[in-house]
Amino acid sequence: MKTYPKILGYLGVLPFLLCLIGVLFFNTHQVLEKILIVFQISYASMIVSFLGGVHWPMALKDDDRVRLGLSMVPTVTSVFVLLYAFLIDPIYTLLVWAILFSSIYIFDKRYADESGWDNEYLTFRRNITLAVTAILL
Repeated sequence: MKTYPKILGYLGVLPFLLCLIGVLFFNTHQVLEKILIVFQISYASMIVSFLGGVHWPMALKDDDRVRLGLSMVPTVTSVFVLLYAFLIDPIYTLLVWAILFSSIYIFDKRYADESGWDNEYLTFRRNITLAVTAILL
């Protein structure tokens, strides 16, 4: 795997990390803390939708209806998790995001051969998934 995509991938973890640091640093400022958490879950929603969408063109090409349907699960789930977060409580959704990120990685591993993804890419994805999951929890 080339260096530039790896750099971009790891940079994608940075907003998660910065939000965590902000929440820890500004834990006495409730309004700012809530804004950072809402940003965290909103960013998580964007990223899981992107990760699910990666499978869309390959599923269309192979006419794989199961994969096509599963590629939409992160986006559809995001809608309901965001609604819960905004209407009820954003804190509890962090666990849901962690589970969703881990599930997408398992899904990616399942379709790695069909997608042409090698072990280096899967290691890269695993590292990012572990980092994001640890930050969210």
